[in-house]
Amino acid sequence: MYEKKRRKTEKQIEDSLLQLMKEQTFETISIRQLIDLAEVNRSTFYRHYLDKYDLLEKIEDRLLGDLQTYYQKSLESACLFKLEKDFKVKDFIHEKQNLFHFFEPYLEDLAILLGPNGSPTSLLRLQEALREIFWQSISLADPHLEEVEVDLLLNHQAASFMGTLTYWLAHSCYKAQQMSDFHARVTAVGLAGFVREHMEGD
Repeated sequence: MYEKKRRKTEKQIEDSLLQLMKEQTFETISIRQLIDLAEVNRSTFYRHYLDKYDLLEKIEDRLLGDLQTYYQKSLESACLFKLEKDFKVKDFIHEKQNLFHFFEPYLEDLAILLGPNGSPTSLLRLQEALREIFWQSISLADPHLEEVEVDLLLNHQAASFMGTLTYWLAHSCYKAQQMSDFHARVTAVGLAGFVREHMEGD
């Protein structure tokens, strides 16, 4: 019972922060605004959080924790393909593993966290989480890569995904499956291959 009540209170406060961030920057939001909107007193707020930065970090932690859990299950599924040395990208890009399906329920919150009123830490933490996730996928093939190649490859993958995700946040009319199909195809065959597939006469 206590745990349920605790989580309900935290959700009220977290939702209040996200609501306020729709109208003003994170840095300008005060504790007074938070507790007034959440309808809790100051002592209740500090019973759950050290300050507003701790509150934001908890929101990020929950999102990134859910992301990692989702992807671990996907990796377990990918391993069922029994990948060998002739590894192909398409071998592990499939619906259950594609991250757009994970992010779909979080689009509204992400638009706030990564938007103009958000904190730079949210973007940096998500990028780092994506780098780790992509490395886990790439490692399935046991590639022999130089350190610089790993760094550049992960940066490219994370930046590419973040660019597509950011665009989706501003154009939510697209479905997760559409985003998933497009990104998977471009990732599997590369930009040149994707364009070549759609050239007239081919």
